[in-house]
Amino acid sequence: MTDYLRKGHTVVHFAVEQMQIGSAESTMGNFDLRLTRRGWNGRAVSDPYGLVTFVECGSHVGKSILTLGITGPWYSGIRVRRYTLVLSLLVLVCRGQPSADTRPVIVAFGDSLSAGYGVDAGYSYPDFLQKELDRAGHKYRVVNLGISGDTTSGGLARIATVTQLKPAIVILELGGNDGLRGLPLSSTRANLDQMTAILKKSGARVLLAGMTLPPNYGPDYIKQFESIYKDLAVKYKTPLIPFLLKDTVGAPDLMQRDGIHPTRKGNEVVAKMVLRSLKPLL
Repeated sequence: MTDYLRKGHTVVHFAVEQMQIGSAESTMGNFDLRLTRRGWNGRAVSDPYGLVTFVECGSHVGKSILTLGITGPWYSGIRVRRYTLVLSLLVLVCRGQPSADTRPVIVAFGDSLSAGYGVDAGYSYPDFLQKELDRAGHKYRVVNLGISGDTTSGGLARIATVTQLKPAIVILELGGNDGLRGLPLSSTRANLDQMTAILKKSGARVLLAGMTLPPNYGPDYIKQFESIYKDLAVKYKTPLIPFLLKDTVGAPDLMQRDGIHPTRKGNEVVAKMVLRSLKPLL
């Protein structure tokens, strides 16, 4: 901050309360200025007069706050009209932080199928799920906690990152990588069982997203693998999507070349299917 000081000048911190703002973005209402002792965690800005050296956006008791550092003589007046134009310019940059998102949280907790492997950011199935929820008028916020390559043991190790969000609903989509790697099914079952129990105990409603495996894994192994999700759904009385990719697998335009991960269009299809299973929980 000392980089902005000039010899013979004092940095004065003002908290500027926005009293009234018109509907047009370019319209600014009256501002009252008062001296404040608040610290600065903002960023450097510039203005035509070189008066304002930094600005911090924030909110307090429902009002927008601008914390300004002004290089110049010490002004003690209640209203500093000299800086009105400068504030008019700054309000377009800093119109106040949006209020905290208080919508209940839906966590998409899974592996690459949740993370959106192979598609551009913003096109995973949780992204499309958020759009579907908004379109249907359901006031929920989707948080994507998918990590590509994750297994049920990895999910169990990071389960606290889910519960700390205090989610209303968790879409538990893990186990596919366990099966593809041929990991012991007893471990997969135990990990999914423990995660479901922890999530339910935290107060979250759980939607189990099941998986299956390619035919070359053999019918016995596949049957045992699929039964894990079915058994846990019965045990914990949770809704179940038997196979998350049911509506996309085998469709060239909906699946990537690896045959495992959906395309952008495929993720949109997956999101619609997930929403159908979510509706009883909303």
